[in-house]
Amino acid sequence: MNEELISKIKSKMIGELLPEQLKKLEETLREVLKNDKTEERFSKDNKNLVKQFISTKQIEGCSKRTEEYYLSTLTYFEKNIKCSVISADTNTIREYLIF
Repeated sequence: MNEELISKIKSKMIGELLPEQLKKLEETLREVLKNDKTEERFSKDNKNLVKQFISTKQIEGCSKRTEEYYLSTLTYFEKNIKCSVISADTNTIREYLIF
């Protein structure tokens, strides 16, 4: 995910920066993103949201089979998106469904 992000940023900035500046931007992005725990945080947040959703369904009285279906579907979804479940928008869901 980080390499894709760096590539997109570089392609948008290529006409604005000198080659030396572009190289420095890439180095800085790599350093910052290497230390960033965003993906780890997304995973933890996603798991908590899925757990909360399943707990709500238990309280609502859904059958065990329905809960298991929700759990497997949401677990697969959260593993295959590149953002927090809560920030997933229509396009994120469309891309997931196409995949």
